[in-house]
Amino acid sequence: MHIRIARSWRAGPAYFSWGTQLLRWILEGVLDNIFQNNPGLHPDLAVVFFGANDACIPETPQHVPLEEYVSNLRRIVESIQKYYSERNATHQKFHSLTKPPYIIFISPPPVVPDHWVEKMKEMGRYTGVVTRDLETTRKYARAVVELGASMNIPVLDFNSYCLQFDKSIKLEN
Repeated sequence: MHIRIARSWRAGPAYFSWGTQLLRWILEGVLDNIFQNNPGLHPDLAVVFFGANDACIPETPQHVPLEEYVSNLRRIVESIQKYYSERNATHQKFHSLTKPPYIIFISPPPVVPDHWVEKMKEMGRYTGVVTRDLETTRKYARAVVELGASMNIPVLDFNSYCLQFDKSIKLEN
């Protein structure tokens, strides 16, 4: 399958650590206009991969409540589906129908506090406060898997996949 990379969908590397903080802004007006402002944009694949920063512990600025996180993911998919449904209904007499992109969710990766602290220290960004933990990221990953099942969207459960290979991580359940 030929996959076109739709670079205009990406917020860009400058925003990588903002997560759903940036997504809140995108959802407020940008998402619904992405296609309208880019009429030639018809990607074959849409990968929805948020949550690595959203799943911070609640006391941190990047934290996004789980319910809002799930709602945002749902809204992204519904926006894509709505655009293609409306476009095809409006243009079917004049144009060939446009196939919507294949959508896939990727769950947030696991965060092991000891590893995270080590990496933050290497990067000179450790503040002395551990803002991530394994259980919180697992909750967000499970929510992605459940949402995918309810919306019939395939999910790459990156969290579980990674945990299978690191036997040093002790899971509570």
